Amino acid sequence: MRFMQRSKDSLAKWLSAILPVVIVGLVGLFAVTVIRDYGRAKRGRPPGITGKR
Repeated sequence: MRFMQRSKDSLAKWLSAILPVVIVGLVGLFAVTVIRDYGRAKRGRPPGITGKR
């Protein structure tokens, strides 16, 4: 029974260490994707939409 408890504890420690890294990585990828998409949309705009020619 103690082996099961140690196994669960080690799994919990491993998950508590890796989960924040995964979350920060996914948020970073999302931010990069949004910034790249915004840059492409801004460059691809025809001049008539913004009112400047």
